[in-house]
Amino acid sequence: MHSQDLKQLKKIANDLKSQFNLGKTGINKAFTEQIDKYLKVHGIVKIKDLSSASKNDTAGKADRLAKQLNAIILSKKGFTFVLYREE
Repeated sequence: MHSQDLKQLKKIANDLKSQFNLGKTGINKAFTEQIDKYLKVHGIVKIKDLSSASKNDTAGKADRLAKQLNAIILSKKGFTFVLYREE
């Protein structure tokens, strides 16, 4: 991916509202499948972590979910992160 493309995607990500909330149940099979389906259609998803005690927890969850879904993390801000995957 070119840096210009990445820059454009980050701009799009900033304007998005959170499509999913990551709650107390955490990253389970159902949540992962839901995000996977959303990425297949839209390619980009913004997720807000409602259950996190610290921003480090959220960063870890973002890394784990990105790895499971073969996606890249476009941004991590506070308790919110954006994943992107090309289909």
